[in-house]
Amino acid sequence: MVIIKLDQCLQELKGEVKQKIIQRQNEFLKDDKRTDLYERLSESDYRKNLLTSLSVIEKKYYNSFLRKYSYYSNENLKEEQTDSIEEKLALLLLRQKGIVYKLDEKIHLQRFIIPIEFVESYFDLTFKYEKIDHYQREMSLKYYLYYLLEIIFLVKEKKIKSMLDLKLLGDRYSNFIDWELLIKFLVKEGLLDHTKKELSVIEKNCQLFFRKSSHEIKKVLTTFILSEICENNFTANFIFWILFTFEGGITRNELNHYLKTNHQYSEHTLIKAIEQLKLLNIISINEEIISATVETEALEHVQGMEAGILEFLLPVSINNEALWTFRCWGMILKWDVMIHILLTQDTVSRALMEQRDEKEINKCLRWFFSDSVSSSWQRTLNQWLLIGKPIAKKGQLVFYSISEGLHLKYIEEHWSEWLEKTENGVVIEAYLTNDFERLLGKLSLNVITEKNEVEKKVQSFHLVIKNEYPEASAVLPEVEKLPKQWFILTAYEERTIQRIVKQAIVLQLRIEIETNDKEILKIIPLKVTNNNGSYDIFTNDKKSISLAAISKIAVIHPLQ
Repeated sequence: MVIIKLDQCLQELKGEVKQKIIQRQNEFLKDDKRTDLYERLSESDYRKNLLTSLSVIEKKYYNSFLRKYSYYSNENLKEEQTDSIEEKLALLLLRQKGIVYKLDEKIHLQRFIIPIEFVESYFDLTFKYEKIDHYQREMSLKYYLYYLLEIIFLVKEKKIKSMLDLKLLGDRYSNFIDWELLIKFLVKEGLLDHTKKELSVIEKNCQLFFRKSSHEIKKVLTTFILSEICENNFTANFIFWILFTFEGGITRNELNHYLKTNHQYSEHTLIKAIEQLKLLNIISINEEIISATVETEALEHVQGMEAGILEFLLPVSINNEALWTFRCWGMILKWDVMIHILLTQDTVSRALMEQRDEKEINKCLRWFFSDSVSSSWQRTLNQWLLIGKPIAKKGQLVFYSISEGLHLKYIEEHWSEWLEKTENGVVIEAYLTNDFERLLGKLSLNVITEKNEVEKKVQSFHLVIKNEYPEASAVLPEVEKLPKQWFILTAYEERTIQRIVKQAIVLQLRIEIETNDKEILKIIPLKVTNNNGSYDIFTNDKKSISLAAISKIAVIHPLQ
């Protein structure tokens, strides 16, 4: 599941649509003179005022919409179907104010989305709780990073080939951690590939991923864990907000109370989610107070401690890009406040086999250790680099089949960059192809490629919002078909009246009637009954009105 931000939605809308939304907002918040929609909605107070001004019907369904639409999912949502006219009306009104956005149904399986900013503003309005300041928040030991790194390298070493090998992780680290969940996260982020029979590592994506800050990685991982474990988006978003936006501790009782109040509570899933976050050191629980652990990004360049020849201790605050480099060239012996790392001849040889640049490890050693320490290690490292250097094998070679003697003689005189000459042609490196074929062109020779495989490109996720302002006639066409002005009865139109009333019952609409006694009533019909051939309307206030007693009828539009 993906969190969608406000700017992602607004950038899809044209200026005229944004202007209509602003005009609609001005009907409720008249004092705001700003003409830029993003400027308005990006302000927390304005969003809160907009939510405070919601109508009764909008407030009635907003909570359930948060459960359905506060995340984007690329799977069909079973609970997404909206049947009642009230829900459709609430969505219409919320879309007109720029709170809910409709997705393009031709591209997305999900139909609507609520930006995370409006989710958080709802929590700000409804969660009345004083922040706790007296407790001591734990310093993050970043176990979540440790476990992600080790899973990646166990997959590299073929010790984990599929989900069936998860027992190894349980035996080595902990049986309480949901290892399958972490592997799913790595697959989702593109660090592991699971399209074939075996898991494999996507090296380039790993390098990019570990350039992120620890706080950013923690937020992405937390979002994934909560969305996978929690039964609805509301619970997941609320816990995420408490940890990363509210910035204050919360007791278990207060967490339970708020979710129960909003009818979003499942004790089993809540306990499971909190337990996983605690095991990964994403949260700490002191005296029953739940809070996010504190990252130490400011100390990420603190120097390490020498423990032997290319064996050292580094603070857990080390930046993740350097951590990835050290893990690629060495192994982690222990992970705590200090990370114990060891480089050996075998680990250096492994890195060289993966064609890693030795400049990276030298740069990291000079950055985190004094010149005297890094210099004393240089001789040993250079020796391991020399011993472990693999034999180069040219993989990108091109063979040109040329047998004509005169052609070969001309090529010998004008080309010296080949790797191999044979009786049937020449072999060159692939990057020289263009230059060599220009030479062949001077001989008027045509070149054909015997095999040309097309690389498949994976399309990245792109949010497509419907670029339209929702008008009532388009969103509620079934209402527009009904008579909203006086419809005068005749003896021949009783069946038509029955259909109008029954349609109003299905759509949950109010109707206005004028009786033969000139009395005008507004009622909510529940059903039509037949009493000895006479049809009666049974209303929500338990009254019964005969169709024969009605002289005029009109449907009241839900927007009135």
